[in-house]
Amino acid sequence: MAAGGRKRRRNLPAGWGVQPDRMVTKRRCLQVYDGSNLLCRDEMMMSSAWEVKANLAGGEAEVSDLDYWTVVRANAFHDAAKEERTARKEQQ
Repeated sequence: MAAGGRKRRRNLPAGWGVQPDRMVTKRRCLQVYDGSNLLCRDEMMMSSAWEVKANLAGGEAEVSDLDYWTVVRANAFHDAAKEERTARKEQQ
Protein backbone atom coordinates (compact mmCIF):
# COMPACT_ATOMS: atom_id res chain seq x y z
CA MET A 1 0.00 0.00 0.00
CA ALA A 2 1.31 3.44 -0.89
CA ALA A 3 2.25 5.78 1.95
CA GLY A 4 0.75 8.87 0.31
CA GLY A 5 -2.70 9.49 -1.01
CA ARG A 6 -6.13 9.84 0.46
CA LYS A 7 -6.61 8.61 3.99
CA ARG A 8 -9.91 7.60 5.51
CA ARG A 9 -11.20 9.97 8.13
CA ARG A 10 -11.84 8.14 11.40
CA ASN A 11 -13.23 11.05 13.39
CA LEU A 12 -16.00 12.70 11.42
CA PRO A 13 -17.45 16.06 12.52
CA ALA A 14 -19.94 15.78 15.39
CA GLY A 15 -22.55 17.62 13.30
CA TRP A 16 -22.83 14.62 11.00
CA GLY A 17 -24.03 12.51 13.93
CA VAL A 18 -23.05 9.15 12.41
CA GLN A 19 -20.01 6.95 12.85
CA PRO A 20 -18.10 6.18 9.62
CA ASP A 21 -18.84 2.44 9.77
CA ARG A 22 -22.59 3.16 9.95
CA MET A 23 -22.67 5.49 6.93
CA VAL A 24 -24.05 3.33 4.14
CA THR A 25 -25.26 5.94 1.64
CA LYS A 26 -23.25 8.32 -0.51
CA ARG A 27 -24.91 11.50 -1.74
CA ARG A 28 -23.95 13.91 -4.50
CA CYS A 29 -25.70 17.23 -5.04
CA LEU A 30 -25.35 18.48 -8.61
CA GLN A 31 -26.01 22.14 -9.41
CA VAL A 32 -25.41 23.11 -13.03
CA TYR A 33 -25.06 26.79 -13.93
CA ASP A 34 -24.86 28.63 -17.23
CA GLY A 35 -23.23 31.84 -16.07
CA SER A 36 -25.48 33.04 -13.25
CA ASN A 37 -28.48 31.05 -14.54
CA LEU A 38 -29.21 27.83 -12.61
CA LEU A 39 -29.98 25.09 -15.16
CA CYS A 40 -30.60 22.21 -12.77
CA ARG A 41 -30.31 21.10 -9.17
CA ASP A 42 -30.31 17.36 -8.67
CA GLU A 43 -29.44 15.01 -5.80
CA MET A 44 -28.19 11.49 -6.38
CA MET A 45 -27.86 8.88 -3.65
CA MET A 46 -26.34 5.42 -3.76
CA SER A 47 -25.62 2.69 -1.26
CA SER A 48 -21.95 2.13 -0.47
CA ALA A 49 -22.50 -1.60 -0.96
CA TRP A 50 -23.10 -1.04 -4.70
CA GLU A 51 -20.23 1.41 -5.23
CA VAL A 52 -17.72 0.57 -7.94
CA LYS A 53 -14.32 2.28 -8.14
CA ALA A 54 -12.12 2.37 -11.22
CA ASN A 55 -8.44 3.29 -11.43
CA LEU A 56 -7.53 6.36 -13.45
CA ALA A 57 -4.81 6.45 -16.09
CA GLY A 58 -1.96 7.11 -13.62
CA GLY A 59 -2.85 4.00 -11.63
CA GLU A 60 -2.70 5.63 -8.18
CA ALA A 61 -5.96 7.61 -8.19
CA GLU A 62 -9.43 6.15 -8.47
CA VAL A 63 -12.91 7.46 -9.21
CA SER A 64 -16.26 6.07 -8.10
CA ASP A 65 -19.07 5.39 -10.52
CA LEU A 66 -21.31 7.90 -8.70
CA ASP A 67 -18.74 10.65 -9.27
CA TYR A 68 -18.37 9.61 -12.91
CA TRP A 69 -22.11 9.77 -13.59
CA THR A 70 -22.33 13.13 -11.79
CA VAL A 71 -19.83 14.59 -14.26
CA VAL A 72 -21.60 12.95 -17.23
CA ARG A 73 -24.93 14.51 -16.18
CA ALA A 74 -23.33 17.95 -15.75
CA ASN A 75 -21.81 17.74 -19.24
CA ALA A 76 -25.18 16.72 -20.69
CA PHE A 77 -26.85 19.79 -19.18
CA HIS A 78 -24.14 22.09 -20.53
CA ASP A 79 -24.35 20.56 -24.01
CA ALA A 80 -28.14 20.97 -24.04
CA ALA A 81 -27.76 24.61 -23.02
CA LYS A 82 -25.42 25.26 -25.97
CA GLU A 83 -27.94 23.72 -28.39
CA GLU A 84 -30.76 25.85 -26.97
CA ARG A 85 -28.71 29.06 -27.30
CA THR A 86 -27.83 28.38 -30.95
CA ALA A 87 -31.48 27.53 -31.77
CA ARG A 88 -32.70 30.81 -30.24
CA LYS A 89 -30.14 32.85 -32.21
CA GLU A 90 -31.19 31.21 -35.48
CA GLN A 91 -34.88 32.00 -34.84
CA GLN A 92 -34.17 35.73 -34.40
